[in-house]
Amino acid sequence: MLIATNERRHVVKRATKPITGTMLANLRRGNSYMIVERVDAERPGSWYIQVWLR
Repeated sequence: MLIATNERRHVVKRATKPITGTMLANLRRGNSYMIVERVDAERPGSWYIQVWLR
C-alpha cells in the first residue's frame, strides 16, 4: 500500500498515480513537500520518496 503525505498533513492511504500527480502539482509555499511511502507487511524493509519544492 502507498501512503502519500504533504506538509499540510493531508494523508492519502492507497494513493494512486493520479492522486500523487495532483499532490505533486499542488506543491507551493506552505505546502512545499510530500512523502510517498510503501507499507507492506509481506515484504521486509520499507522505502519512501520525498519531494521538496525550493
